[in-house]
Amino acid sequence: MTFVLVLITILVIVAWLLNTAIFPLLEGLRGPKKSSYTNTKNYSKRENELFKIKGEQFEAFIAKKINQNRYLKILDWRSDKFIEGVYAESNKNPDLEIQFSFNSTCLKFSLECKYHSKIHTDIIIAPQHKIENYKKYSQEKKTDVFIVLGLAGEASSPNELYIIPLKYIKSEKIPYSDLQKFRKHRVESNFFFDEKLLMLK
Repeated sequence: MTFVLVLITILVIVAWLLNTAIFPLLEGLRGPKKSSYTNTKNYSKRENELFKIKGEQFEAFIAKKINQNRYLKILDWRSDKFIEGVYAESNKNPDLEIQFSFNSTCLKFSLECKYHSKIHTDIIIAPQHKIENYKKYSQEKKTDVFIVLGLAGEASSPNELYIIPLKYIKSEKIPYSDLQKFRKHRVESNFFFDEKLLMLK
């Protein structure tokens, strides 16, 4: 009987050590989380509303920057309204349709706005099916699409801003280190469209 009690005591101590020390240590050694994409289906209605509000705030931030450039005009600003799974087909398209006009040049392009409050090792731009929707839209409309990504700070004033041409996005996630070539280093500065390179900067 004494041997059984000792064995049970040892097992309890081992289990306690695993839960309080070993598992947390291993979790810490794994480093930062590999994804910044939030599956809102796992959150409460209130939390989903907050995500939606942040998305709208970031879109407004981008729209204001577009409006500050006299050569850029917002032609369409799509809402993502839906109810019980019913939504307009236009919801599948990028958020903003922009027109660039300068002298005799008139070009159109579209922006999809994404904001993440935290920075992770890998940044997930959007689910793969949405990326495919944007590519289909780009091909059908014969127009360039850019993913405008805000990271950290507030949705209405992100710390970091990236402008990623859709053609460079091969999968739903991009390593944070690879994003740096698309970074707009002065977040407060206005957007500039390079008509020769067909790039938004």
